[in-house]
Amino acid sequence: MKKLVTAFAACMIAGLVSAQVSSQNVVGYNTVLLKVGVNAVAPSFDQVSGGSMDLQAVIPGTTAGLKKGGAAGLADNIMIWDLANTKYNLYFLHDGSGKNNLPKANKWVDNATQLVASNVAVSASSGLFYVNNNTSNETVVIAGQVIADTVKISAIPVGVNMIASPYTSEWYLNNDGPDGKTIVDWAASAAKKGGAAGLADNVMIWDLPNTKYNLYFLHDGSGKNNLPKANKWVNNATGLVASNLFIAANEGFFYVNNNTVALSLTNAAPYTLNP
Repeated sequence: MKKLVTAFAACMIAGLVSAQVSSQNVVGYNTVLLKVGVNAVAPSFDQVSGGSMDLQAVIPGTTAGLKKGGAAGLADNIMIWDLANTKYNLYFLHDGSGKNNLPKANKWVDNATQLVASNVAVSASSGLFYVNNNTSNETVVIAGQVIADTVKISAIPVGVNMIASPYTSEWYLNNDGPDGKTIVDWAASAAKKGGAAGLADNVMIWDLPNTKYNLYFLHDGSGKNNLPKANKWVNNATGLVASNLFIAANEGFFYVNNNTVALSLTNAAPYTLNP
């Protein structure tokens, strides 16, 4: 089911978000470009009071430029993966139109129940789909408390998951960024490694210029002359170690846990590390 949903999402994707880190103080914010169509967004913040952000606060309904309406097809949508029920939950931005609907104005409404969404948590290491049903790209600000922990452990269930960096910083998956910081020690990680994509954990990252997903797998160094690939993300199409492979702040991507148990992924805060 998850793979079918992912394939559906890949067909819909119009482009992932681009994000710029504007602040890394205790309270920070990112500017995010929502392209027309489907965007993978990942708020890398907690609430100012601590804990996961509430859906209503991630992208407030009062934000200028967002499309509102009395039904999902007339408004911007947010889709969040419901792991327990193996489906996406869809929310739309209500304009308050219709009988007795004024309290719903500028609120994200659950499409299934038609009630204002409440207590819908969005964690700093998870992603969501934002469907911009407007006719123009829109720039929004995502704000909150910058993650204070020097180490963040993200739980990745078995199967396909949309995840993100828990920090407001670019995440070079092969730790080959300009500053050489090791965000995840893949050698020590329990992530599944192998000599082919079907034998290892995968990541799928949207390639906007070529309008497709690129697939990478975590190599174990097995096979002739492959030792330099050990604990590196390898491009499945070329068989080469991917260089400068990074996830932007507030950008979601797919992680496929091909193990039989959930993965606890330990991320170091980039801005606490020495280059």
